[in-house]
Amino acid sequence: MVIVKGVIPVRDTLRDSAVALAQELATQARAEHGCVSYEVYVKADTPRVIMLWQQWQTLDDLERHFDSCLLYTSPSPR
Repeated sequence: MVIVKGVIPVRDTLRDSAVALAQELATQARAEHGCVSYEVYVKADTPRVIMLWQQWQTLDDLERHFDSCLLYTSPSPR
């Protein structure tokens, strides 16, 4: 099991769109082979910080995720 925790600081004015984008990424990542869990949180004590919590079955699965186009595609304009 591989666990990844990431934090992303965002501007107040962009928080809602950043959370929506992170949730979209999480939804797509959950369908990837080896993804056990992919969660998006806004820190209660620091609402300018989005936290990503991921669990992958193997390091190979995580590396495939990092190599996937999900991380490199531009979000659609909103």
